Amino acid sequence: MGISVGVFTKGLGLAELSGHIARLALFGPILTGIAVLALRKQEK
Repeated sequence: MGISVGVFTKGLGLAELSGHIARLALFGPILTGIAVLALRKQEK
């Protein structure tokens, strides 16, 4: 949400949004890892 608001209403660039982008980039692999672990447990 912070990225959308920053880009569309405030006109922020990559430098200002780098913290949000980094957190979003870390969230994907972490969530995927949790999902894989949960599905492995579910198969047993």
